[in-house]
Amino acid sequence: MKNDFFRRLVMGRIGLLLLFLISTMYVQAQGVRNVSGMIKDASGDPLIGVNVTVKGMQL
Repeated sequence: MKNDFFRRLVMGRIGLLLLFLISTMYVQAQGVRNVSGMIKDASGDPLIGVNVTVKGMQL
């Protein structure tokens, strides 16, 4: 009976810790800048699924 109580207590604390860590990652993701435009290859065809990184930007 005592072991079950402590197990639930520990699991609850681990759950709260994970929730806190996930929420801080979500807040950090809010600093992302949106860049719009079209990326084309040498022949002028648009490239699909291209990721753009702003040089010198720190997250």
